[in-house]
Amino acid sequence: MGDQELSAPPPPPPDAELTSEQKLYWLNALQIVGDWTVHDDGDGRLFYYDRRTDSSQWEVPDALASLETEFMMKLMLQNAVARSGVWTAHDAGNGTL
Repeated sequence: MGDQELSAPPPPPPDAELTSEQKLYWLNALQIVGDWTVHDDGDGRLFYYDRRTDSSQWEVPDALASLETEFMMKLMLQNAVARSGVWTAHDAGNGTL
């Protein structure tokens, strides 16, 4: 990959329910660090493979854990806002909206 900067594709539509294939796609899109890839075992369970060490594991690698958590939190927030149908200004407590 060299010095090429990678970025994740735009998020799916807010009201979309992700299929296992879509989730796998988005998890792979987030892999911008290290040598890890995400795979489906055929039964819908995800496992992680490290190309550098030629090893796999069920647990999310530390290098991907924060990215996966950040993505899932953003997706949940996006879905919650889109489903609420109510848009209001929010004061964060510092007098600005």
